[in-house]
Amino acid sequence: MQGKSEHFNYIAIAVICIQYYYQKLPVYGLMTDIFEDLSRKCINLFKL
Repeated sequence: MQGKSEHFNYIAIAVICIQYYYQKLPVYGLMTDIFEDLSRKCINLFKL
């Protein structure tokens, strides 16, 4: 139960991060690489 909630939190955080950075990155072609990179950074950032 706890693990599922935690996973959801990471998804929510990643989405927020992506939306934030997406506004600053007009390059659509690199989106998959950027998404992957930012997801990793965001998850590491919010790991306590």
